[in-house]
Amino acid sequence: MRFFLCALGHPAGPMLSTWLSRSSDVEVRERYDGNDFACAGDGGRITRLGPLVACGEARLDDRDAVAAWAGVRAADLTDLDLVLRVFARAGVSSIPRLLGDFAFVIWNARTRTLVAARDAFGIRTLFRRHTRQGLLLCSRASLLADQWTFDLGYLADYLSAGSDPSEPTPYAGVSSIASGAMLEVSDQRSRDTTYWSPSMFDSTAYEPPPDDPVALVRRFRELFLRGVEARAVDACPVWSQLSGGLDSSSVVSAVAHLAREGRVAPVAGTVTFVDTVADDEREYSDAVVKECGVPNVQMTDYWMWQDDGLPPPLTEAPTDNYAFYARDRRSCAVIAAGGGRVLLTGQGGDQYLSGPPFHIADELARGRCRAAARLALDWAVDGRVSFWSVLGKHGVVPLLPAVLRSRVVDSHFRTPPWIARRFARGFDIARRHGYHRMLAGPRGGKLAALLAYETGHFGRYSNVTLFHELFELRHPFLHRPLVEFSLALPLALRARPGAQKWILREAMRGILAERVRTRRSKGAIDSRIVWSLDRERALVRELLREPILADLGCIEPAPLRATAEAASRGALLHVVPLMAALSLETWLRVRTSNWTVRVRAPSGARQIA
Repeated sequence: MRFFLCALGHPAGPMLSTWLSRSSDVEVRERYDGNDFACAGDGGRITRLGPLVACGEARLDDRDAVAAWAGVRAADLTDLDLVLRVFARAGVSSIPRLLGDFAFVIWNARTRTLVAARDAFGIRTLFRRHTRQGLLLCSRASLLADQWTFDLGYLADYLSAGSDPSEPTPYAGVSSIASGAMLEVSDQRSRDTTYWSPSMFDSTAYEPPPDDPVALVRRFRELFLRGVEARAVDACPVWSQLSGGLDSSSVVSAVAHLAREGRVAPVAGTVTFVDTVADDEREYSDAVVKECGVPNVQMTDYWMWQDDGLPPPLTEAPTDNYAFYARDRRSCAVIAAGGGRVLLTGQGGDQYLSGPPFHIADELARGRCRAAARLALDWAVDGRVSFWSVLGKHGVVPLLPAVLRSRVVDSHFRTPPWIARRFARGFDIARRHGYHRMLAGPRGGKLAALLAYETGHFGRYSNVTLFHELFELRHPFLHRPLVEFSLALPLALRARPGAQKWILREAMRGILAERVRTRRSKGAIDSRIVWSLDRERALVRELLREPILADLGCIEPAPLRATAEAASRGALLHVVPLMAALSLETWLRVRTSNWTVRVRAPSGARQIA
């Protein structure tokens, strides 16, 4: 269990020991104790330089550049060492210039000041809790939590398929250091500062592409390959996810391209989730495997709540795919057996290279009705839907007042019927849905608000799955220079009718298999959800017999049971919030040591009761 934990208070050492004693599954390999500051970690998480102590973790994209800035040899130091040395030279002004994934705390024993910082996209996690004794900072929210005490606002967001940009945690009293932010503490005064945000870049323009966009495509390709290279270089074997979709396929193909140039080693293996009940994507993943010559392991036809002889895993937070734990557990075992400690993903590109065409609303807000109509027509023709439905959904509805908007949006954006009325009113569930939060931006700035909402808070997905527990996940699409360059591009070069992620498709010419590069479809798992609910109907009924969510006042069990039963027969109304509720209930049962649903243990496995 990877972790670091810091305590700021007096005396700091006993406070640190008290919180460490609350967890039986952490192994302290390093520790530093001072009068006012103490920290501990599981190895490689603490480094010192004079009066400075750094505790945390870092992976830098540009080690050599940072080492040159610090005036040291990169080969002799860890990335956390490099962070501490540039901080010693430039102070907090060094943090915005760091590229990569990091979360760290730096204590100056001479000035008695503390600085905590998190990378721009929140890939590495950093949480805090204020106590009577002082301030605690930790890479794992659960280590700071009171047992079985949960944040109802977080649960409200989760149940409404929303997500608070402030990145709350499931645990009451525990909050995040936000993505792209740092905390400064001095003389018992603290200040939070945002040093990076996607709103710093012009992401609102929707213009015709330049007559000759070749130079922009070339620059995008260069930055993308640089981001892949920075994350694929490692002493240990590097594996990658491969869904067959455009993004993960681009990552695997880019590594193969760089390997042919001698810049990185080939990936040691790839993992593909195959679902023959839903959309079988093997024609695309197989095309990448054949062209790149990479090993591929396929996890075929796993389902939700599948019994593999063990209870669901204890993760830091729930996810909508949490109930696929048998698939994830088997995948992790395969990667670990192959020596993998690093796993590349295709995540991140959706946040800034595609999305709904809210620029139609922006054009209407600016009085450019003819331009808005042309855009709506283009998207309607591409989607083979009514012009008026596109204009209404993406042009008119986003400009309505929030109260009116919540009444006219599609049914899957409305409050599901099983949410308890008092809970819904108390936490304003109707406006917590991600759709409404994305539209909270000003008139004329709906698209910018969407991109800022998605890109600037990727960290809400961090550190929440079995893969995060066991491997270091790296996301080439979240190479910051690539993101900044893309956000400043005209939207027509990123998302256009019939060619979502247009610039990525163009940049991958000659690198990515044509069958994948030109595909327009996208896989879905609705059929597998129905199959799972039918296959595990008895388990779901037991799960909802006395749900913890009802004890917390969040839901009414009867409507949730009815919706689950209907979904098992193929009725998929409210499917997204339904799966959120079932995944959350499953996770709560495990987190509170209340998983009483009996599993059918295979031969040789113990029975869980």
